[in-house]
Amino acid sequence: MKTLALVYVLFVSSISGAFAQCPNEAEQALHNVKISLYSGQQPDIRQVFEYAAEALNKCSDRSVVQGQAAELFALIGEAVPDLSDKHTVYSSAYQAILNNGTAWNSSVPTPIVKNPDGSEKTLYYYGTVNMLTGTVAVALAELTLNGHAHEIFDKTYTSDQKCPHLSEERTGVEVRALSDWASTNNLKVPYAIHRTKGLYTVCPDYHSKISFPLAELYLKTALMHEGNKDWAQALRFAKEAKFYAADYRNSDSGTNSWFIDWSLDLDTKIRQYSDKLASQ
Repeated sequence: MKTLALVYVLFVSSISGAFAQCPNEAEQALHNVKISLYSGQQPDIRQVFEYAAEALNKCSDRSVVQGQAAELFALIGEAVPDLSDKHTVYSSAYQAILNNGTAWNSSVPTPIVKNPDGSEKTLYYYGTVNMLTGTVAVALAELTLNGHAHEIFDKTYTSDQKCPHLSEERTGVEVRALSDWASTNNLKVPYAIHRTKGLYTVCPDYHSKISFPLAELYLKTALMHEGNKDWAQALRFAKEAKFYAADYRNSDSGTNSWFIDWSLDLDTKIRQYSDKLASQ
């Protein structure tokens, strides 16, 4: 069986001239594919991938089409066992998610499609894509952890780069999903920190959604070093946590009682690490 990566190349090269632009009926076509997939009428996952890949490449300026493609890619990603195939599919899903944001235009009417029974359905994909943002980011993180790295977890981030997400909410969804993912295994934390700190660097307008999860990740790292009695490293990362916590304190949520208690506990940790280091 060909890998999906190869099928993708063969598909694009063989039909790249089929459509000069995105078909007017693209939303309806992808809606039909989704229905056929759920009903079991479309058993060939490779063909579903081909439909979604064509939509990704030919309809990048159609927000709902990109959301539909992301949804199909995510469904395929769950089904394929091979990690290389998963990397190809989830990478495509993530690109479709980003395209969904950049292509959004409030002046464009929300598309209406028809179901098999003739009834009409208005396609609202904002919430669906929000949910997929966390799911796909975690899938790519897991693949990176298992030797199939995605660039968002090893690229260099600089302040002159553009934020990948066009909304604070969607940025927050990705950050929180990675934070929750990293909470289950210490080996995951560096990957979550790399991406979250990268988003902090390139998304200055969305710091209120990024700073506290980043502080949590740094505190978790400090606690890892505490367990090894490496007080210098524990202190270093606890101070990093304090830096991002201070940024969060300036947001609307920074005065919540739970955060004040969390900050007091962090200050206690910093004093503890300082005392341990001084006594060595």
